[in-house]
Amino acid sequence: MEDILNIIVKVRKELGYYYKNMPKIISVRHDEQENRLYILCGDRPDKAVLMGPGGRVLFELTRRLSVDFIVVRTYTDLLVREERMVQAIRKAKRIAEKCKSKKISKYIWNRLIPLAEEELADLLRRKIRKRNVIDVKTIVAYSGGIDSSATIVYAKNLGGEVIPVTVDPGPFIIPRRLKEKIISFTNSNDLKAFFIKPSNDFKEIIENSMDGRYAPCKRCHNIIVETTYRAAGKFQSEIVFFGDLLPTGSHSIKIENELLHVNLPAYLALSKSDTIIISKLNGYNVGKLKYGCPLFRAVVRRNKHLKLAAYQRVLRETRAGVLEPNQALKLIRSIEKL
Repeated sequence: MEDILNIIVKVRKELGYYYKNMPKIISVRHDEQENRLYILCGDRPDKAVLMGPGGRVLFELTRRLSVDFIVVRTYTDLLVREERMVQAIRKAKRIAEKCKSKKISKYIWNRLIPLAEEELADLLRRKIRKRNVIDVKTIVAYSGGIDSSATIVYAKNLGGEVIPVTVDPGPFIIPRRLKEKIISFTNSNDLKAFFIKPSNDFKEIIENSMDGRYAPCKRCHNIIVETTYRAAGKFQSEIVFFGDLLPTGSHSIKIENELLHVNLPAYLALSKSDTIIISKLNGYNVGKLKYGCPLFRAVVRRNKHLKLAAYQRVLRETRAGVLEPNQALKLIRSIEKL
């Protein structure tokens, strides 16, 4: 701790970021195998001092300590995450006790609850343990984004057969470059990507949103969920994973249409930083943070007033602690440019 504080003081002085109050560091752990450092500090202001503007202080700390990566977490954030996961586990247990499907009930007891309990046991350092193979098919609604890529990683390590399903209404939502990225990531993780047409026609949503009547996101999401449910029936699966981050706690897991619907990143109370790290370590090419799909961006270019819905979404995720302020700023700037 003392070494780190000394370097922080020196780096901030060199960069001109003078700060009198020293950050409170609770613990420091070094994973020698991964050459990764885990720093637990007191609260958000302590983390801000450790990170520095734009992460410049943390970058210098990483370089001078000769480690590959530094994860900085705050005790207050861990307390929030812990409570969210406790609520999620309680809900999972209620579902498992009342569920008519023995397969779903068994999967919850043997896979989902132990997964959450393992994460709870060490909230600072994440180790995704690969479990033994079981005869269970799980569908992952795969958009090709960061959060659903992390979902695939977790789903695969849970031991069941993972079927990545991408709802493909056409190039205005899934352009060729994104389709290639989806195929590349699934192949690199020894999985096969499935592209399916939506169960409902997107034509009305496209026309109305382009006319400025509404932002398409919620309506598109509903169709994607419905189509994924139908895909689960086709593949004879009772378990569907989605990559949503916001519906945490008891809202992260439910029975819908006799299927187990799990928003896996929300169930584990992950942040955007978590999903970025997990996806990147498993072969995902993380580019610049950018808000929305091609359809949304086309709609907003024509109807500037619909930017408000996007700003509200970014603010909700920031308030929930899903996004770091600098990540939120990048997303807002990407919306502003439209």
